[in-house]
Amino acid sequence: MTKHGFTPDSYTYSSQIEVLCLEGVLDEAMEIFKVMEENNLRPDTDNFNANGVDNVLKTI
Repeated sequence: MTKHGFTPDSYTYSSQIEVLCLEGVLDEAMEIFKVMEENNLRPDTDNFNANGVDNVLKTI
């Protein structure tokens, strides 16, 4: 994304994490969390609630 001039925000990352979790690609989802941290972004409650990521992560 960044190579095309787009800077992802926490909502973008949360959406990616949700899809990866739903597809069972948990290692890649965890990598997105690491990328968020590297970019000083942290998912907040709104991100999790809006995307249902909290329910997915509870199954891990």
